[in-house]
Amino acid sequence: MHSLKLISLQCHVSDESDLDEIYLKHDGNKIWPQNEKYKRIDPGSVSLNVSIPDAQKDSILEIELWDYDTLSRNDKLGNFSLQLDEYGKYQTELKRHGNTPASYSLEWEYY
Repeated sequence: MHSLKLISLQCHVSDESDLDEIYLKHDGNKIWPQNEKYKRIDPGSVSLNVSIPDAQKDSILEIELWDYDTLSRNDKLGNFSLQLDEYGKYQTELKRHGNTPASYSLEWEYY
């Protein structure tokens, strides 16, 4: 079986001026952070260490990036489309949703 590991998330530009409260989803389920509602992110890199087992070769896997909001609905900032056609380590840029200024990239490995 093939596996996918999400290594790190890099914030280049945050969506909000007071930092983003980020979480990741896959197939409608929150996958990161595991023991918190969200992780406060400032520009820079944060380690993820998330494994997704049984990732099908020659498929596209979608990881959604969300911003947690206390007083309103959470905002989907965009998604990362991971092309699982070759083994190796990659970096994918966020495909932004709506008119967010957010700029993120995801480092991941398929093996």
